[in-house]
Amino acid sequence: LGAADPPRRDPSKTSIIFTTRHTPGALYEVLGELANRGINLTKIESRPRRNRPWHYLFYVDFEGHEADSDVREAMLGILKHASFLKVLGS
Repeated sequence: LGAADPPRRDPSKTSIIFTTRHTPGALYEVLGELANRGINLTKIESRPRRNRPWHYLFYVDFEGHEADSDVREAMLGILKHASFLKVLGS
């Protein structure tokens, strides 16, 4: 853990975690924010939430850096559909 972010490496990868509402198409709407901007997913995992039947945490890795304009736009779009969003790192 340093005082400053490490130098950016290309190609970059960003990791996020999010939750969605338990409604049809909720995951589709979130992932569509990435797809509509041509951002390629490299990994997606789901984990059940404790004490919340049928609710999941989604871990997603995708190509791009959180400082990229298309990634920033996608994150703003995801916030419209997700109940929770956290950027784990870029």
